[in-house]
Amino acid sequence: GSRFANCDFRYASWGIHSHFNALSVSGCTFTGNEGGIRFRSGPLLIKNSLFKDNDIGIRAFRGQAEITGNIITGNRKGIFVREQGGGLSITRNNIYDNRDYNIWVGDFNTEDIQARENWWGSGDPEDKFFDARREPGIGLIHYEPRLTDPVEISIADPGQK
Repeated sequence: GSRFANCDFRYASWGIHSHFNALSVSGCTFTGNEGGIRFRSGPLLIKNSLFKDNDIGIRAFRGQAEITGNIITGNRKGIFVREQGGGLSITRNNIYDNRDYNIWVGDFNTEDIQARENWWGSGDPEDKFFDARREPGIGLIHYEPRLTDPVEISIADPGQK
């Protein structure tokens, strides 16, 4: 397995690209990249990290991951679940104000996505989901109960090592 803690990933094609590997990411920032993290399989733990101003914040393909305590904002797509997203647990994050969608379910993903107890910003969370509500035959994002206030999240300063 691999572990990244308190790292700063900027202006890359992909900050982290991981396949068939146990991975832990904590206290990291991903800004200005084509994508923050792209992964297949896992298991992954992604926590207390910032995904901001990327094309895609997190991209999962047939993944097993716990995504918790992160700030995911300002990306074109916050989280993109390409295929077999049933192994994802997305909880206690602040996922808001991504330009196109906060979560995008890909057309090959028929499994539902568990994304309960997140803060979605203002407005109706479903407005920023691309799932079975818009495209029959793909998975549905389960987001209730949702949080009414942002999660207090501490992300380490990568300059302080």
